[in-house]
Amino acid sequence: MGAYSPMTFTSVTVGYAKFYITGNLCQVIVEAGGTTGGTATQNITFTLPVPIAVTVNRNPSGYAIYADGGPTSMGLCIYEGNDMTKTTINVRNATSSNWGLGSGREFAVTIFMRFNPKFLFNFCFGSPSSFVS
Repeated sequence: MGAYSPMTFTSVTVGYAKFYITGNLCQVIVEAGGTTGGTATQNITFTLPVPIAVTVNRNPSGYAIYADGGPTSMGLCIYEGNDMTKTTINVRNATSSNWGLGSGREFAVTIFMRFNPKFLFNFCFGSPSSFVS
């Protein structure tokens, strides 16, 4: 968990963080909260357990519910990167404006993403040719 610099996301409490893989579909569920500090930016970030199988930069990945020091509202989460090795998700409010600063910054995210099991194997263990001597 983190945030785009120069904002920080500290004293993080993860209420729930699970992922489920069925075939080439991965569901990721994350609930977390903490304190933002520094200079406000629009992204709190977390890392996916597997690389996503898209090559489009900033592909919308799922929905988020967030609390920015007040009542909950709808938000979004965006995949960061333009290649299939990136694993960062940015959590934003619905207008992509900056997070507020202080305690009580929370979010809950559910993502369904497609990934290539062969790519996952290569990502974790190296290409099969690297095992041949």
